[in-house]
Amino acid sequence: MLRCEWLWLILSVVCVSICSVLPFPTCGTIRTFLLNGIAEAVGGVQIVSKKEIIEKDRILYAIHPHGLTSTFAGFVLSDIEKRTGRRVGLVVAPLLRWMNPLMRILMGIMGIELLSSNKSCVQSEMNNGVPIGIVVGGFEEMLRTSKDRDVVFLRNRKGFLKQAARNGYCIVPIYCFGETQIYSNRLELGQRVRDWCAKWKIPAALPFGAGGISFMPRKLNGGCMIVMGEPMKWTRDQIESADGLEKVHAQYMTVVKQLYHEYNPFKGRELIIV
Repeated sequence: MLRCEWLWLILSVVCVSICSVLPFPTCGTIRTFLLNGIAEAVGGVQIVSKKEIIEKDRILYAIHPHGLTSTFAGFVLSDIEKRTGRRVGLVVAPLLRWMNPLMRILMGIMGIELLSSNKSCVQSEMNNGVPIGIVVGGFEEMLRTSKDRDVVFLRNRKGFLKQAARNGYCIVPIYCFGETQIYSNRLELGQRVRDWCAKWKIPAALPFGAGGISFMPRKLNGGCMIVMGEPMKWTRDQIESADGLEKVHAQYMTVVKQLYHEYNPFKGRELIIV
């Protein structure tokens, strides 16, 4: 007979496998509870949209910054699903997609489907016109999160622009003010170690929030703000050449800077794009 420990191990593997495959339906009651809880914890969340979303458009929501937890990525994408009635796919690292069933269940309840960042997986969803959300800075940005300034990892991020143009998607830039302030990283690592962890997709972060409780975000004076910019769209021809892609990328970076400087509620906090 198998020992009890082995039975529990097999059961755990089966449960994780099932949770990684089965879709979870949106639950409005639980979603409202979670979103209201987040808003209450951080002192309120205001969402500002510069242009109404057209629900039938092919849209890629490009979210900045990552912060330590990307708390507001889930918040804003769930709000978008609620308003448009279209379930949004959030691109995450394969490890999070396949090995974190709890995160997948919670996101599913909030109207968000986790998508592996594997290129073929994303392309498959884009072929069907599924709304896509991506936290552009990823691990590289997470490990540069600072309590004193907003660091956005964007200068070498161009792939999402090419994917959008090639698939007829418009890009809606989203800036989440307060994302980098609600948690701090208890792991004080040197820059070389952080760069190595970012290269190998190792989430070397221990989020630390309010009251000595790591999972409880800090409350900010005046709360937080999420700003959704106007849709931007480019053709395939505009991004196929190196010069064309550089111009498109420069335009996008300019818009992100404009969103930050126009709406930033935390005066004196600097934006650094690396």
